[in-house]
This record gives sequence, C-alpha cells and structure tokens, in this order.
Amino acid sequence: MQKDKQPNTKNLKWDDLLATVRSFPDSPGIYIMRNQNADVLYVGKATSLKKRVSSYFYHQKRNPRIRDLMEHVNSIEYIATKSAYEALILECNFIKRLLPEYNRALKDSKGYQYLTFTKEPFPSFLKSMRIRKDNGLYFGPFTSAKKTTYLHRLILKTFRLRNCKKNLTKKDQKPCLRYYMNQCPGCCAGNTTQEEYNKQVQMAIQFLKNDVHTIQSQLKENMTLAAKEQKYEYAALLRDQIQSIEAIQDKQRVITNPDFDGDLLAIYSLHDKAVIDLMKVREGKVIYEDHFYNFQTFEEEEEGILQSFLLQYYLDLSYFPPPKEILINIECADLTHIKKQILTKFPGSSLQIKHPKIGSKKHLVDFCLENAKKHFQTKFPHFFETLNPLLLDVQKTFQLPSIPYRIEGYDISHIQGQNTVGSMVVFINGKPAKKYYRYFKVRLAALPDDTGSLREVIQRRIQHNDEDFGTLPDVFLIDGGLGQLHAVSNVLQENDIHLPVLSLAKREELVFSEKNSQPIRLDREKSEVLRLFQQIRDESHRFAKKQYQLQHIKSTLAE
Repeated sequence: MQKDKQPNTKNLKWDDLLATVRSFPDSPGIYIMRNQNADVLYVGKATSLKKRVSSYFYHQKRNPRIRDLMEHVNSIEYIATKSAYEALILECNFIKRLLPEYNRALKDSKGYQYLTFTKEPFPSFLKSMRIRKDNGLYFGPFTSAKKTTYLHRLILKTFRLRNCKKNLTKKDQKPCLRYYMNQCPGCCAGNTTQEEYNKQVQMAIQFLKNDVHTIQSQLKENMTLAAKEQKYEYAALLRDQIQSIEAIQDKQRVITNPDFDGDLLAIYSLHDKAVIDLMKVREGKVIYEDHFYNFQTFEEEEEGILQSFLLQYYLDLSYFPPPKEILINIECADLTHIKKQILTKFPGSSLQIKHPKIGSKKHLVDFCLENAKKHFQTKFPHFFETLNPLLLDVQKTFQLPSIPYRIEGYDISHIQGQNTVGSMVVFINGKPAKKYYRYFKVRLAALPDDTGSLREVIQRRIQHNDEDFGTLPDVFLIDGGLGQLHAVSNVLQENDIHLPVLSLAKREELVFSEKNSQPIRLDREKSEVLRLFQQIRDESHRFAKKQYQLQHIKSTLAE
C-alpha cells in the first residue's frame, strides 16, 4: 500500500481540482476530501479512484447532497491500495478515527444504546450510550431507546437486579424503594449473598444470549425444590420469573424451522438514501429486529454500503461473537476476506456469510428485505407520494441538506414556571400529522426558564427515534430567537446529531438559522414559506397552551 500526496490544491477552482483528480490512478483505494481549513469532510472507497472521484463533479449538478459536499471541498487526496477489499478496510479505519462530517453510515443521526453488567462483586445492570473500557459486560447495540428501556426494565424486574451505582463497601446502608417493592434483593443492606445474587445475574446473561431453555429448566427445578421445602414465597417468585420469560417467547415471531440460528441483513436504497434491516433469528424465531439508516450514499453501490455495514457492525458495535451464519440479500465480493476480518476479533468462532439465491434461506432474506422497504417508506414517504412543492422552496431558502418533509415545531408554556409544558407538533409534507403530536412535562425546578426547558424537551425528544413516536425530523422549528436556536443546536451537537434548526421570532417574524449570521426576513404578504412557518408556530403554541391548562387544572384539584 502506498500513499500518494497530491499537490496543495488550496484555493484552486473546480477546473483545477478536476484536473488534479484526472491524474488519479485507475486502481483501488480511498479518497479523502478536505475543506479550506484542511478538516476532513468525507472519506470514500473506490475500485477505480479516477472514475469514482471524477463522478462527483458531474453528479453534483443533479444531486443536491453531492452539490452541498462539493461546495465545501477544497482539496482531495488519495491512498492507493492493492485491492478493493484493502480499500474497504482502510475506509472503515479512517472513518472510525477521523469521524468525517459527511460520513454518516450507521449513525441514524444518533448514538446507540447498550445494556451492561458492571464489573463488581454485586454487578449493577445499567443502560449505556457507548462501550466503555471498564471490563463490564455489554449487550447491543440497540438503536431504539424505547426497546432498550423496555428490555432493561423487564430484566431488572424478572431477575431482581440492582441498577444503582452505590458503593457497596460502605456499611449500614438503607435499601431503596425497589427493595421494598420486591424488585431488588437489597445488596446494599446485606440482605442477599454474593453467590445467590450472581445466580440471578448469570440467568439474566443467559436470557440476553437467548439461552432460554436452560433458564427455564433451572427455574422450574428450583421452584419444585422450594415448594417441597415449603418456601412458598420463594417458589412464587420463581413462578413469576418463568411466566415472564414465557410471555416474551410468545411474542416472538416464528419465521422458519427451529434449527436455523443466524442474522439476516437486507439493504434497500433509493434516491441517495438507504436502510439496512437486521434480524437476529434464534431457533427459528425473530428475537430482535432493528434498522439502520444511511442518509447520504453519494450514489455508492448497495454492495459497498452493505460491505461497510458488515465490518462496522460486527467489528465496532457488536460486543459478542456473530452467529454461525449471516445471510444477505445481495451478491457481495470479498465476503471471504470480510469473514476473516471479523474473525480476527472473535477467534475460534465459526462464521459463514452467504447470499442465498433459492430455497428457504432465500425466503428469509426476502422477508428481511420487505421489512427494510417498510422502514424506508416510513422514514422517507415523500418518495412514494406527491411532494408538496412548497417544501422545495423551504429547502432552497434556508439551504437545508434535504427536503424538509417532516418538520417539528416546539414551544414552551407556563405561568411563572409552574406546570411547565413543552409541545412538539409535526407537519408531514406541509400538513399537520396529529398522531405524532407529543407534550413533555418539564422536570426542571419551578423557574420561568424557557431556554432551559427547551433544552430538556429536545434532549428527551431525541431519545425517541422509533416508529411509534416518530423518526427524527428533517428540520427543527423553534418558537423564539437566537437564544432558543443556540440552545437546541447545542443539545444536538452534544448528542452527535447533525440536523438543521430554525427559529421564528414572533414580533418581526424573522427566521434565524445556523448557516446565516443575519436573520432572514420573509415577505409577510406574499411568502408561502413564512405562512407555513407561522402555521407550525401557532399550532405548537396552541398545543402547548392546551396541555398547560390541563396540567394546571390537575394540580389545582390536587391541592
């Protein structure tokens, strides 16, 4: 592998930059795009560096995302490799190390969540936003905060685990409320032994690994023994655990014969966007299903996107070894090399990555592909229906990276800080979608702090990115001025979310945006864009006020 440095292209015009790119070799490698400050904007791979990088200069005319990227590119360099597979590995390593602004694969505009057992004599069972170097045991990743919270609560309750961060070396500690609700054994107060507690921890780990039959056998055996010894309270507790596990199994979908254990992966792409659906099938049942968005493919082939996903997911995100078999819906080169790379992290594992073309396994990946299509249609429905042309005007006016098909409006309502409520209204394709309206009871101290309340509301909103609650919007529209705009932008940046924010000031109806140093004044009489923003702002205000009044009545009656 050889790195070839190109001449300094700072301040070169596009013609000069294109001339430089034409000197790139017609061989595999990666390319690195930088802005005027030499910050890395994008890292990509190519089987032919010359053809792939040159295509950006032609495709930008019809692809707004490529045009937005190229407007910021000031220099391009490359690293030639011996093979396309070597370029794939190098691309993944560079993206992981440099975190380029335009590389958004596997992020879905948010972080992931994990469930973890701490490394302690009495392990605590917690939720985490990342894998830390603390020798803990991690399960995940999960993209849905709702699913993660449900699973976390279920396991805490079923196996009676602690979820606190108390220092158990201190003596004479008082147990918390969960102990008195029979949801924690009271490790802090010395009400259980380390041996007994760790039996529950091991069963919870087996459950997360889907070793359910072993757990059920152990619990039934222990329940029978406890009943014989007339330990009826303990026997009843074990019975409840068995029933909880059986209830979960009943909800799992059976899609194939019981002898299939593996992961299904299917990619569906359209208009420079893609979604990858992941299904974990154990004993013929779908025990877990998730989907990952890639918002800007820059017209990369589906094969390359799926190859990158395989490496990033199983090498960077997954804590446990992959199953014996991974089935994918498209033909991919270098699967043998990708398998070897994954097995370097999990030596001793057995793994096959296959693209089935006939038979029952082909039906499985087709089923997974149908789910990928459904998720795509849910996230990007404007590709399947008539688009409101007004949204194109909104995108052009405020230089948004994508069509603002889903706009969310926010407002805060209270009187002197009492019963503060934050509202979220949703407009899809320029029309209100009331089924997605939500309100948030602000938990801050009773102070009239609109900016702080707004920060809390946005922080809580971005924890929900599932289809029941609604996926994250294409743009946030805030009722307020620069202060509110910066508050929301800071929350998004802190959570590594890159979505545009606009704010509409009431008096002069000025629109503030992150990209413009000065507010934009739209024509009050003629601007349809302003009329749409006013409708969203007024609707968020109405909904916030309505919820505030309901909360105020409840608190008044309670007194």
